[in-house]
Amino acid sequence: MNMTEYIITKSGLKYDKVNIFSDSTIALAWIHSKKRLPSLVTKLTQKIQMSRERIASIQKIRFYHVPTEENVADHATRGLSREAARNHAWFKGPEWLNSTESNWPVSPVEELTRTDEDECYAFLNAIEETNKIAHEKARIWPTEEISSYDKIKRIVAYSLRFVRNISRPRIASIDCCETFDLIPNA
Repeated sequence: MNMTEYIITKSGLKYDKVNIFSDSTIALAWIHSKKRLPSLVTKLTQKIQMSRERIASIQKIRFYHVPTEENVADHATRGLSREAARNHAWFKGPEWLNSTESNWPVSPVEELTRTDEDECYAFLNAIEETNKIAHEKARIWPTEEISSYDKIKRIVAYSLRFVRNISRPRIASIDCCETFDLIPNA
């Protein structure tokens, strides 16, 4: 969106409309969602929505879902030989862009089904659950159950001392009574 906004504002050209294509149904659903999203996703979608609003104040803008196999932007990231890259659609866009919109192999974002949106939220819930489990496993001490900062410092100090003591090479200690018992046998 940043690049789209930059091109529109800096080129000085007048565009009839702006079409944004993505092969990510999840990203498209997030951008157009009214539901509460995780904070990172919310921040990113807000940036995109603000950019979309600025563009929409100048131009008509539409979002489309394009099938992955039709997304020529991905081809460069998957690697192309020098020979294949010379005449590749990545440099000039897919052939279908030269035909009328009714012949495009894309779906307007408004046609994303409820299933697609539900799938996105199932994906989000899975991520949140994974993060929650990882966070719980990462906790070494239940710090929310410790009442003061000084207690936490003491616990950490004792733990560090314990680790230091068990990692030192041990020198066998000889009990003095045992030593006296061994002297007659020497």
